Amino acid sequence: CGCVRVQVGQRVREAKAEAGEDLAALEARYGKEGAQR
Repeated sequence: CGCVRVQVGQRVREAKAEAGEDLAALEARYGKEGAQR
């Protein structure tokens, strides 16, 4: 059954979305140079 894979995929997508939001917040605060470090 691929149900487990689907659930994991959704979690990964959510994690990536959260990471993207965090990255955007860091860029907004410190600028892209600060976020890259």
